[in-house]
Amino acid sequence: MKECHYQKSLKKIIFSYLTDRNPNFLKISDKILKIIKKETESRYGFAGYLDDKTGWLIVPTLSKNVVEECRVDKKNLIFKNFDTVYGIAIKSKKPFLSNDLPSDMKERSLPEGHVKMKSFLAVPAVIKNKTVGILAVADKKEGYSKKEVAFLSVMAGFYAMIVYNLLNLKRIEEQNETLRQIIENARDIIYMVDSSGKIEYMNKRYKYYGYEESDIIGRHVSEFSHKDDLSYVMKAFSSALKTGKTKDVIKYRIMKKDGSFFYADQKSSVIFKNGKPYKIIGSIRDSGKERELVSKLASQKEILNKIYENAPDMMYIKNIDGIYVGVNKACSLFLKKPKKEIIGKSDSDIFGKELSEKIRIDDIRVAAGETVNAVYEWNGRTVNVIKAPIKDDDGKVKFILSMGRDISRIKKMENELALMKAKEKIKKITSDLSHDINNTLAVMSGYTALISESAGESLGEKAGLKIIDKSIKKAANIVKVFRKKIEKEKL
Repeated sequence: MKECHYQKSLKKIIFSYLTDRNPNFLKISDKILKIIKKETESRYGFAGYLDDKTGWLIVPTLSKNVVEECRVDKKNLIFKNFDTVYGIAIKSKKPFLSNDLPSDMKERSLPEGHVKMKSFLAVPAVIKNKTVGILAVADKKEGYSKKEVAFLSVMAGFYAMIVYNLLNLKRIEEQNETLRQIIENARDIIYMVDSSGKIEYMNKRYKYYGYEESDIIGRHVSEFSHKDDLSYVMKAFSSALKTGKTKDVIKYRIMKKDGSFFYADQKSSVIFKNGKPYKIIGSIRDSGKERELVSKLASQKEILNKIYENAPDMMYIKNIDGIYVGVNKACSLFLKKPKKEIIGKSDSDIFGKELSEKIRIDDIRVAAGETVNAVYEWNGRTVNVIKAPIKDDDGKVKFILSMGRDISRIKKMENELALMKAKEKIKKITSDLSHDINNTLAVMSGYTALISESAGESLGEKAGLKIIDKSIKKAANIVKVFRKKIEKEKL
């Protein structure tokens, strides 16, 4: 193994890697494997790297005779188990050498079906105290010495740097691919134009508007602007190239393939080269649907405001501190105050201490998420109020919406109905009572007549009986008059 020879080979590998436009693990591993096999006069060998996500050993290349002789599955050269001879080097971060492998390891640490080996040398590729790969050779006739360990360690050092760089490139490529997928599948149009205004790039969102790539790339932005917006768009473009600053948003109409237009909101940024504006990149959002939605929301808001303002019931909104932030016309009329004298005030300002304390107790329940049905008395009026919480997107109660109805008339009717029922009951009791009294008086009158007939000619007895009969008739007449008065009483 001549030092100058493998140094030339190493320089060749480094030069090849640095000048390769598309370097990869297979190319570099294959070149290094050929060198280390040749320089160490080994029959077998492999070069592999550790995947930075899984930690598994990936072997992109094996020596040809290993492929031919080994009965291990060649379709999947990914090794997860490190309880092997090469695993010792990976885990310890130190070279592993054996010139009598069957005796040293008793072949228990070789994968099933692996070729038989007598001598084996594995050196980990370590960088920044982290194992990123491994170089291994096997079956040198004379066995391996410190000289091969030193050589393989030098090669493993260079291999570590290359693997480390390739892993970073792989990571960057994956990130770039993720970004590319995000950009290509974005809801907005993503574009880049040069300083002359010609489109250099646009994501595939253009297909949504009927275009193909050939319809877009190389064409000037002015070709897609509505004629009434063209001057505004080109002034914004020229200003960006001149000042290096763009407007926050420009709104204009963009032409579709079929000749129709859609409303767009465009945001852009300037790319500089040598301190001067070089290109413009940005995004374009189709705001047509948003405009339609805003219009619908405005219409719905207007309808809700009309319902709120013209509702016959009182409607009002307070914050969780009990301050009025909105009242409708009915509420203003009930309180006999203009809205400006209600909004910003508290219940104690309007209703006084006693009633406001009752109201505050119910408001605290609503602020905790409850819906409350309450009845309040104020100024001789009775009001039924239903209170409900208004929550924000996080589910936190921000306001209390209340709807109140003056039920004073209903309350009066309820009282009158109760009085009417009471009078009906009194009538029934009076009728029954007068009936019982009249029956009793009739019996007394009958017995008086019988006694009078049997009394004979005694003037004293007859006079007394006449007095009794007269009293009975008077009592009967009193009952009759009382009953008539009850029946004639207006409810």
